[in-house]
Amino acid sequence: MIADVKVSVTADSAAAARDQALTKAHTLAFQKLVKENFPDSYPPSPPEDVLIDMVTNFSIDREKTTPQSYVASLTFHFDDSQVQAWLRQDLASSEPSALSFKKEGDSLKITASYSTLADWQHIKQTLERLPGVDKVNVVTLSPQSAVLEVAYTGELPQLQQRLYQDDLTLSPQGQDWEISSNALPPRSQAIY
Repeated sequence: MIADVKVSVTADSAAAARDQALTKAHTLAFQKLVKENFPDSYPPSPPEDVLIDMVTNFSIDREKTTPQSYVASLTFHFDDSQVQAWLRQDLASSEPSALSFKKEGDSLKITASYSTLADWQHIKQTLERLPGVDKVNVVTLSPQSAVLEVAYTGELPQLQQRLYQDDLTLSPQGQDWEISSNALPPRSQAIY
């Protein structure tokens, strides 16, 4: 059981924010599971369909919606055998995939999602100071998202783990990546 998985998403509607938040919460729960049970391991999160299959059930412990946002705290239960199978598979293929993932001169295309200027600054400053990140180029910028090109020379699982320690989640979105904050909004907006 992975409890107290906090998620906060802003979108065009409360329903869209809820859908995005639940998808994001699955990834956060998996990362929390790995961090708590396998602290020396840095596996990437599974693809969305695989991750959904790993979850036997989840409950929404607290939630708050506004016309354009959704904030919640959830508890997840995972299928141990599926999680262990994924981790074994990842360990068996981690070296080749880590080496083939990045080639010298490659860059990651990352979409940053945020709800406040402070969130955006946290994402950008965290990326810029991480070991292995040579350059962060802002391609497009809007009030709720930015497209970034990040020159990174390290291994992806380590990048995900370092970002997670800074309350940020890096998750796959097709061929590209999405980064967003795990932190709840200030207490006045929280769901307590």
